Amino acid sequence: MICRPYRAFTAVAVGCLVLQGLFLALACGGNDDQTGLTTRNVSDALAAATTDRQMSDAFTGAFRITQSDRAISPFFPYGAQTPPEVRAQLETAQLRAQEGAYPTLAEAYRTVNDHPLLAGIRFALTADQLVARINALLPAAYAHPNEPANAVLVLLSSRPGEMPFVAPTLATDTRLSPIQAFMLTHYLATQVPTRSLCTNLCDAAYYAAVGAITVAYGLCVLNPPVGGAGVCNTIRDSALNLASNAHAACLEACHNQGGG
Repeated sequence: MICRPYRAFTAVAVGCLVLQGLFLALACGGNDDQTGLTTRNVSDALAAATTDRQMSDAFTGAFRITQSDRAISPFFPYGAQTPPEVRAQLETAQLRAQEGAYPTLAEAYRTVNDHPLLAGIRFALTADQLVARINALLPAAYAHPNEPANAVLVLLSSRPGEMPFVAPTLATDTRLSPIQAFMLTHYLATQVPTRSLCTNLCDAAYYAAVGAITVAYGLCVLNPPVGGAGVCNTIRDSALNLASNAHAACLEACHNQGGG
């Protein structure tokens, strides 16, 4: 399959990165050729899941249709930006969390973007500016919802099982379910400000990792597992340490390749 390249505009502009040269498949068009998977299928499966296994399968579908299971940088030392333990937290929250525990879009954005580990990567956009940019992209995304980059936006902007046929309008106070909050962090990762292509991909992978970990942790402490909130802390700290080490190794690989 040949990927259709997308371009990042200015430092925080909306648009996908030109990633084909480093074989990121995030922007490859079409639905899943092997299974006929569609974004609507995924949305409905997320809504219908009532067991851990069903939710895990639904998340697998979401990761496949959006291609968010693939590493943003080929030099990131593990294959995807979401460690298994963090993904399990997101799945549990999607299955069991009450809507009142869902963060608003503005809260999710600020919590991730203001994380100390992202000090050199974060965006200058306000929550209002971010929402306006996402809303501007939604009509085109809903016109072709099965393209991976569009599937991210569709799953971000609609509740599981409630995918409309026309684009909705998001607001800063729109509450995001766990899968929606994850898609927000993944979308943001594809918009990381550009330095060089190689180091930018490392930063994007790191942003995706820290974003997923941060969202999962926030949901975990609101719905602590057996063992209490300390389990949430342990998983978060271990995952952040892994992500930080992976980011450092990725940047070193870029430097050794003469790419950053």
